Amino acid sequence: MATRWQIDEPILDKTRTLRFTLVRHGESDWNAQGRVQGHLGGGLTVSGRVDAQATAAHLVKRIPRPDLVISSDLARVVETAQPYADQLGMAIRLDERIREIDNGDWSGLRISEVVAQHAKDIEKIRLGDDLPRGGGETVANLYKRTKEFVRELAVTAIEKSPPDGDFHVVAFAHGGSIRTLTALCLGIGPKGMRNFRGASNCAISELSFWIDGSGSVHSGVLSTYNSTGHLATPASGSGAD
Repeated sequence: MATRWQIDEPILDKTRTLRFTLVRHGESDWNAQGRVQGHLGGGLTVSGRVDAQATAAHLVKRIPRPDLVISSDLARVVETAQPYADQLGMAIRLDERIREIDNGDWSGLRISEVVAQHAKDIEKIRLGDDLPRGGGETVANLYKRTKEFVRELAVTAIEKSPPDGDFHVVAFAHGGSIRTLTALCLGIGPKGMRNFRGASNCAISELSFWIDGSGSVHSGVLSTYNSTGHLATPASGSGAD
């Protein structure tokens, strides 16, 4: 039997792996209209629902028995997660900590309107200032709540999986929360999300955290980012999430 080559992995006592398969939501009405969403916005377009079904069919073949199915509590994400959960016969656990960043007063505006009306703030953000988006959240806020999300699941993994085992979570989320989870996994901090492009609609990303015997979370490995090969016509990742 083949064995894993683990020389580059951390040597931790009774190490467990917290695995995530992350799925960005399908195309929403506001994506199609070019509107900034954040915590607002409606459900999926027809195209978004088609892609959600295709994503479910792909995931059922690859991950027929996840330990948990989790979704952001926003409608566009729940609608994306539902076909997969229905095919598995599993309940979806909702978690607002993996919502998109709160874009405050920018939510509902077209991207072109935000660019025109808030050019100075956007320039500061592009130069590295972590401003509250439209009076809403900063990236640091988003990073903090996604970090809490991972820490809580690490405790669950310790309780539910054996030493040296895997605890596999399929989580349906947003472009921003997927980027911050990836930065957290790689140990590059909240500003590290700038190193990753926003995920496309229904794109799949996969990463793993190492958890030691005490439940402490260690940085891990990114296996896949923004994969859309399961979709007939992948949507653009340029829409505001």
